[in-house]
Amino acid sequence: MDEFLNWLQSVEVKDFLECSAADVLFECAKCGQCCQGEEYIAVEDQDIERIAIGKGITQEEAQHVYTDDDPQKRSGVRMLKNIEPNNQCIFYDAGRKICSIYEYRPTTCRAHPIMNLSSDYGLVFNKNCPGAMHLADTLRKSKDDTSIKRKMERLKKNRQDLTKLRIKLYIHGQQRIGRDEHANETAQRCNIELPFDEIAFKKSCLAYLLLFINLS
Repeated sequence: MDEFLNWLQSVEVKDFLECSAADVLFECAKCGQCCQGEEYIAVEDQDIERIAIGKGITQEEAQHVYTDDDPQKRSGVRMLKNIEPNNQCIFYDAGRKICSIYEYRPTTCRAHPIMNLSSDYGLVFNKNCPGAMHLADTLRKSKDDTSIKRKMERLKKNRQDLTKLRIKLYIHGQQRIGRDEHANETAQRCNIELPFDEIAFKKSCLAYLLLFINLS
């Protein structure tokens, strides 16, 4: 346990926790930009299995009907099919501007656009994403909120509160990328009650980001 708690304070996990905090606050504007265009969504076996279960078909059927070969020929990686007229993801419902498999969407989609799955990248506010820009505005406006300022002070002064929040951010991040079993095990091991109080958790995430990221 001590090793895990020390790791949560390391530079190695810093970006992941910041992305997780931002993801808690992010609200999708349902503009559809993520789901159409020139980009292709990479999926692995666990993603295809999740889609198959959601669709009530075999993994082999899901792979054949919904995916294509990876142009880069990476082992264990395939691409979700894109279709006309706007080169959109096969699961994007353009009429309703929603993902038709949202509850069992691939890991990459769960993380995008706030959480980066690669350790090479930190938190990025995509200027072309209305939701990301709204989040950036919310953070700037919250800098002068008295209750958020008080929470920031508590996090700076109380190591125990900060550690507990980091554990919650780690758990949320694991839930977001589909690792629910691991998230539940971590919560149980650390005596963290699930689900979190949404309002209180969001305020803590605001304070956490304002403490640790540069908005300029």
